[in-house]
Amino acid sequence: MANEKLKAFGQSQILGQYGYSHGGVCYYMCNFIESDKGPWDQPNTFAAAKEKAKNFTEYNAMMNFAKAQNLKAKGGAAHGIQQNLQGVAVAGALANNRIYRIELWAGEANKNPENADSIDHEIMAVTGTGAEIVYFEPNFGFWAPTEDGATNRVALENAVKAQYTSIGWHALNFKFYNLRGINQKTPKITQ
Repeated sequence: MANEKLKAFGQSQILGQYGYSHGGVCYYMCNFIESDKGPWDQPNTFAAAKEKAKNFTEYNAMMNFAKAQNLKAKGGAAHGIQQNLQGVAVAGALANNRIYRIELWAGEANKNPENADSIDHEIMAVTGTGAEIVYFEPNFGFWAPTEDGATNRVALENAVKAQYTSIGWHALNFKFYNLRGINQKTPKITQ
């Protein structure tokens, strides 16, 4: 399995300047990524989505956007609010040339989710054709996994699991939501 680094960074790396809890800010970072200010507003092609990920530099704008939404939504709570992803989670193969939001559970290796429906984190992905996929993981940045004989969905799940394993955590309960085609601006979940 290979996981091409397009732009590596993590929440903790860019949160220090804000001095607040980062619990739940992942939802709002994803909101920025698909907003009209973000790189995946309407990428039009897989190659463009990948290139925009490589060239991403709007860390401050993303975190200001995420911080504002997080503080507004939390209302003093310890964790941000899970977004209202529309539709039913995609159970099988991922469609070509689509933008996905993905819910999952991530936690320390010695902890487990309450059940198979428990989630506490969100990431995003853009598919190309066949096995092509690029993803945004708020704790790790932008990546493009490939895995011989695997679908893009399996390659993404295995890559994200490996990233969390590398820091002594694990990731489970992946749920994929097909938002829209890469040549469309709506629907969005940007509040």
